[in-house]
This record gives sequence, structure tokens and C-alpha cells, in this order.
Amino acid sequence: MYYSSNAMSTLGNAVTLLQDKRLRSDNGAYYAAMQGDGNFVLYTKSGKALWASQTNGKGHGPYRLVMQDDGNLVLYDIYGTATWSSKTDKKGIKPHHLIMQDDGNLVIYDGDHNQMWTTGADR
Repeated sequence: MYYSSNAMSTLGNAVTLLQDKRLRSDNGAYYAAMQGDGNFVLYTKSGKALWASQTNGKGHGPYRLVMQDDGNLVLYDIYGTATWSSKTDKKGIKPHHLIMQDDGNLVIYDGDHNQMWTTGADR
């Protein structure tokens, strides 16, 4: 499943976020963007970058971010080459999902709502 709207806060199990699309916190204060340069970046509403995958210029666009069925969040280029991952494959209980939280953190939760990965910053 591909998601192209800019209005969601959650990337569900086996769902893809396409290049130039965003996850937005429900309160509207934060968003995470899959950028055309290959970087996945967390921003404040005012545009201040808080976290990045550090993958700008790696691989070839267009890029996509996939919340895989195995629990791993992976950034792929057009050729299917992984340029970044959360390294959470086969951890926790399915299904996994990524949430852009109102506190400014991106968090992967498993099916029992255990935290598997986070950008981990106090805002």
C-alpha cells in the first residue's frame, strides 16, 4: 500500500511513504518529510530540523520509506537499494507502526504498543 497524502500521523504495517510526502503530528507542531534528496527529516512546524536519516545524496531518487511487515523501517531508492533502516527487523510483535507523536518524536511501536525505536529527543 502506498500513501501519498500529507495529513496522516501514522505509517502502518506494510505501508509506504512516497517522496515529497509527510507524516504530521496530530497537534500540527511537528512533521517528518521524505525529501527528494533522499533524506528523511523530522521538523518543527517552523521548519527547524530536529532529526535526520543523514541519507541526502545516497542512492537515486525517487525515494520511499517503508514500514515493513518484519518491523523494520527502511528508506529505499528507485532501484530498491536500502539507504537507511531503523534496524528493528524481527523485533517485537506484529503489526508494527511508525507514529509522528505530538511530543515531536517519531516512534516505532509493535503490536503490543512496546516502543521499538525512537528519534529519542525531549522537545
